[in-house]
Amino acid sequence: FKTIYKRTIMYLKVLPTNRAIREHISIFLQTDTFLPKFISIGDFFQRVIYSPNYTIISDELRIVFLQQAIKNINVKPLGLSLDFGMFLKQSEYIIKFFNELAGEFKTIEDLHNADAYAHYLDHLEILSCIQKEYHNILLKNNYLDQSLLPIYYKINQDYIKQFDKIYIIQEGVFSKFEQKVLDDISK
Repeated sequence: FKTIYKRTIMYLKVLPTNRAIREHISIFLQTDTFLPKFISIGDFFQRVIYSPNYTIISDELRIVFLQQAIKNINVKPLGLSLDFGMFLKQSEYIIKFFNELAGEFKTIEDLHNADAYAHYLDHLEILSCIQKEYHNILLKNNYLDQSLLPIYYKINQDYIKQFDKIYIIQEGVFSKFEQKVLDDISK
């Protein structure tokens, strides 16, 4: 008498939001089937990307490091305040700017060549100095943020290999970096 075990196919369903996950689960609950594993796209990217030699910086420490980076840079032409309370609000814009550039594999120097930014060359120069100093501080302290991740990331093969299939349902557009990560995973 021989028993044959059939291996269950493991698949992951990646959805845009936690709300979409709840909606999908409610549909599956009406059927008599095993639920697939669900995850949001944000959580998916956090699990499939890592950097072996660095830690992702916390929001709080990121602001401290950014404030250290601007200490010796004349940021008055940008309208940045050295007051911590004001800088807290303004730092979001700087971080988002750096992150968006990195997500599209662009640099501040790339913007120098665009006619649309010709009136802002002095601002771009200041931002470039801030970015270089900020990145130096991050790397010196073994931290990364989203603006450095495209340079230092690795794919978490152990996480990916546990699934036979991964289905991604996305609303909106992936950044070039996110698309590259998905291309790397598909290989």
